[in-house]
Amino acid sequence: MLNAQEKELVKFLLGIKDDPNRKSCLLMAYNSAKALSTGACIEEFGCIEAEYFSSLILYLIFLEQVGTIFTKGSSEKIGILSALEDFTILKDDERIAIYYLRNTLAHNYGLATDNSNSKKQNDKHKFTLSYKGDLIHVPKKCWDNDYTNRDDEVSTTINIFRLMEMVDNLYDNLKNNYEKLELKIGIEEIKTRFTVLIDASSSPKLYHFTSFNNAIRILATNQLKFGSFKNTNDIAEVHREANSDIVPEEEVLKEIFKYKTLSFAKDDSEKAFEKDPLWGYYAEKGNGVCIRFDKEKLLRCFNKLEYESKWSGDVKYDKDWCGTSFDVKQKSNGETAEIYVKENYKEFFFTKSLDWKHESEFRMVVKPQGDEDLFLDISEAVDGVILCLPRVEKLEYSDEFKVLSQIVNKSMIYHYRTIFGNKGLYDSSGEKCYPLLDKDLFYEEQMK
Repeated sequence: MLNAQEKELVKFLLGIKDDPNRKSCLLMAYNSAKALSTGACIEEFGCIEAEYFSSLILYLIFLEQVGTIFTKGSSEKIGILSALEDFTILKDDERIAIYYLRNTLAHNYGLATDNSNSKKQNDKHKFTLSYKGDLIHVPKKCWDNDYTNRDDEVSTTINIFRLMEMVDNLYDNLKNNYEKLELKIGIEEIKTRFTVLIDASSSPKLYHFTSFNNAIRILATNQLKFGSFKNTNDIAEVHREANSDIVPEEEVLKEIFKYKTLSFAKDDSEKAFEKDPLWGYYAEKGNGVCIRFDKEKLLRCFNKLEYESKWSGDVKYDKDWCGTSFDVKQKSNGETAEIYVKENYKEFFFTKSLDWKHESEFRMVVKPQGDEDLFLDISEAVDGVILCLPRVEKLEYSDEFKVLSQIVNKSMIYHYRTIFGNKGLYDSSGEKCYPLLDKDLFYEEQMK
């Protein structure tokens, strides 16, 4: 059984408890695996995308980490084999097959082992990733390491969705029963090998610009409302065109408008709050609010949404993009607008004209069950609230500051302001915490 100190460490490792100065390598691997596994549905399209390869590797690395740190009595020295023995009901040959899948994916980003010199038959595997059937099928006749032999009878078949589901269930079980776990290695070794010390202020941020009244509702309820995709301000997105012989264009547009979206700005060569046009477009000409989020925590909130069709990612800006998708496929019997939009989700939802590049947008897209309102729980993801208020010199005297300080901690409120052309971010006490010298011309240079 875990002692008190070990319990606190395990709660942190599994994401039950946060530490602002440290990251859990287990949680980073697992959350990244989950984020990459939310792409287009393989079952409908019959293909394996790159995101799924990367997601699967991270799931398997997570298993290695679990088996290296925790035990329920397994004598296995290899982490992933130990985890599979202790926390799953897989058979010996199935566990070994998954171990070699991890090896060939991680070492070669491929699906065939390189064990020609081994005399053990179960060391040799030619894998097929599937989206149907049982979690794993180990052939009775082992592959002979002959790369010209593509016989399905010697293929080890892995149902990629079932494997991911198994690891998800394993993770949930660890979180729910962490007090019964035992550690295989010491606390200091775990901290050194499986945690990362961080500067919390350096973690990636996302920003949402909005009106003051809307910001009050968001911060008071910890709920961010998804907007309808047909109400975006990009005129090309409001009327997408689909030149396709597969599905009628009007059906595609109707399907697209079933989706809801949330938009954020991200840092690039500039901090997002430095971009004055965003204040002008979305935050009442500077009199609104820019809510700053910890990106990783916000994605954690997004990944909890239980919808089949949901994606998140950076928007790509293309100088040749014209709001129209061109389909090169031949007419397909039975393909619906729903499937067609999922197949082309990156083009429909995550591609915009180069004219919008200054927004550096990060987007979340979800298709709800119906036309009901959809909200994102942002609890614990907000880490800053920025006011501009171009005509206000002393933030603490403003009505806006007084109202916001009743909802969020004063230390989270910042003031983005201009003094003689030099811009900066100031905390609630007036101390500059992010200088933006040369953002505009120096006043003294204009006087020369």
